[in-house]
Amino acid sequence: MFATFTDWEFADMDAMVSTGTAMWPKVQAAGAQAAIDGLRAAAMDMTDTKATATTAGELMLDFS
Repeated sequence: MFATFTDWEFADMDAMVSTGTAMWPKVQAAGAQAAIDGLRAAAMDMTDTKATATTAGELMLDFS
């Protein structure tokens, strides 16, 4: 299993909630690995926000 995490910095909480709601179906469709850079760029284009940190990699354990 592969996972990605992004820390975001933003000033307008309502705009970020709206952006997150709009982006979630795109994130689900792309999966954790495919097109993640494009998805982050699209989110930053939708509102005044920036990614402050990212990390990605294979998970060391699975709770399933």
